[in-house]
Amino acid sequence: SLYELELSGPPDAKLQELLSALIDAAIPATKAKPETAARLNHLLDATQQQISDLSKVIDELLKNPESIVPKAGYFPPNITEMIKARAEGIGRIEDIKAAIEGISKDIVFLPPAAPTPPAQSDVLKTVLIAMGITGAALVAIIVLRHILQNMSSLRYGARMQRIRESLPWRRGQRRYP
Repeated sequence: SLYELELSGPPDAKLQELLSALIDAAIPATKAKPETAARLNHLLDATQQQISDLSKVIDELLKNPESIVPKAGYFPPNITEMIKARAEGIGRIEDIKAAIEGISKDIVFLPPAAPTPPAQSDVLKTVLIAMGITGAALVAIIVLRHILQNMSSLRYGARMQRIRESLPWRRGQRRYP
């Protein structure tokens, strides 16, 4: 889970100290309670014993390859399933240890800092870009409108009609006078 903690107030050293103290108090609170820790320790010991037993069995099977070969009336243990169970047990051990120890201080990526107001240059830059795009669009509309109006004049009409007919989106709509 990702937690983001924000406090509002004047940006000063007291706010940063308060955030640091809050983080330092919250992390130890995630450790397992004594009753839960005792139960998890028993589960940890049992899982470690199970992994130890599986490792011994796997070692013995690998030392005696004839015990892996199936014979009439004998089905050998599935060594791949045992190795898979051992790997899953190791993962469970890590999960149990993490539950006992709680959250580590390593989860704090950035030290607490007061928020900074957005820079005015970014807002001004965005407004100027939007105005430029709008201006370019208006110029394009005016030029296209002028071209379309000149299509009806006798002087440019025939040329404009040929240009208009050659446009890719007009190819299927040929109109002849």
